[in-house]
Amino acid sequence: MSITKHFHDIENAISSLVDFVRSSEVSFAEAYTLPSISKTEEHDHISEIEVKSHKMCEAVDSLLNGLSDFWIYNANLTDSSKSVRRYPGLIVINGDSELHAELNDLIRKVNHHKCALKNLRVSKYTKRSVRYEAMHSALPGAITEQVDRMVPLSDIELYSVSYSWVRKTSTVKVDGEKLIESLRGQLNKPQSCMQIDEWNEMLVRESNLISMHMDGDRLRQRRNVKVHPIYNALTVKEYDDQERNKRKRQLKASLPLIIVQSDLPRYTALKDYREDEQRRGYIKSSLSCDPLIPRLNLYHKK
Repeated sequence: MSITKHFHDIENAISSLVDFVRSSEVSFAEAYTLPSISKTEEHDHISEIEVKSHKMCEAVDSLLNGLSDFWIYNANLTDSSKSVRRYPGLIVINGDSELHAELNDLIRKVNHHKCALKNLRVSKYTKRSVRYEAMHSALPGAITEQVDRMVPLSDIELYSVSYSWVRKTSTVKVDGEKLIESLRGQLNKPQSCMQIDEWNEMLVRESNLISMHMDGDRLRQRRNVKVHPIYNALTVKEYDDQERNKRKRQLKASLPLIIVQSDLPRYTALKDYREDEQRRGYIKSSLSCDPLIPRLNLYHKK
């Protein structure tokens, strides 16, 4: 099967899911609009995110439209194409176990076709660059990450739904020699408002510092991954109180959480993100506390 055929299967499965929701009795719906990120800010550190809430009919429309928001031209021309658009929110459909099973079957079909498309790309094209070209030749303007992301699924009745903000880091091993070669290629090509001499001196200083720490293959680059919301779903009690953690489920909130149950779950709305208000846990790291070269997010492994 081709990429185009798999994509059409995804569209058809989403259409069936949307028809199901629109023909059902929605007892609760709330959606959140997150601000877009401009091209000039796509690499900036995010310290605040303000969310806008929508309820019932407006929320249902927003969340269902988000299921098929795959295209770069759906965004404004100034918006970043590297930052995906997210559609967090909850839709509760009033119904019994039979309707619950029907909904989950529709969601599984959507996710099955998404997996099939991703598996085709990975198995047929070994190089990442070739997979990228194949995807965008077949579907010009499609944002791969938005096509691939799964619709969250809960196969058990939920007692409560709340949200958290998550910021993760990405750490990769760095080849010191290649990094120095890259810095040398930037000589006499100053960025921002730096003078050529000042720029070149900085590059030489950074290259020398990298050379001093190339022993033992210990150089790492660590970058913050974009902040994103998650669902905290607590299932209806099936365990002893001592086993409460077994009832907890965390699901990505890139797409709406759609459930069928007769009783509404307890619900805590998504709040604005404020970095200085987030709880900070201790995470043991093998990297040095301070970056070796802050500009490059370069660290030295202990």
